[in-house]
Amino acid sequence: MPAIVDSESAWQGMVELYALPGMTEVCLRLQDRYGVSVSTLLTLVWSARAGHGPLTVAAAAAVAPDAERLERDVLRPYRHARNGLRGLARQDEAAADLRRDLLTRELALERFVQQRVVHLLRPDDARDAPGDAGRDCRATVARYLAAIPVQDSPELRADLRQFFLALGDTAPDRAVSEVVGGESVP
Repeated sequence: MPAIVDSESAWQGMVELYALPGMTEVCLRLQDRYGVSVSTLLTLVWSARAGHGPLTVAAAAAVAPDAERLERDVLRPYRHARNGLRGLARQDEAAADLRRDLLTRELALERFVQQRVVHLLRPDDARDAPGDAGRDCRATVARYLAAIPVQDSPELRADLRQFFLALGDTAPDRAVSEVVGGESVP
């Protein structure tokens, strides 16, 4: 199984996924509605798609609480402060500068979270043997969402459908069924 060489490759892969058409919007909905750590989710998806194999259930149980704690206790307060300055920043240059500084810090924190995820993915026992990249991706997403946990809902299914469409999945409804319904995902 290919090893994840360094967090820089994972960061670049995550950034490329985030830049896919429609991905930013759906990731922000997953973040805001369900508390999903976007950097964690995209790093895990990148790893599975890059041939590193799907995240194991045990690794998901280790990754999710760490990422969610950092998301809740560190990233959200920065994000909340930055978003709170949005209106004032349009009228006040000092507020705009502070908002930019907060964004820079927020991105550094996202990178820190991503590096922790990569560290947890390094042992071979954190990933199952690679197979079909699409199936590995779906299994990884299912295991991560189950570890958070995220409750099934029509809104979640719609958001996941958009997520898989943004990834270029040619059968997004099947992907959603596998992720949320557990069909054929070990």
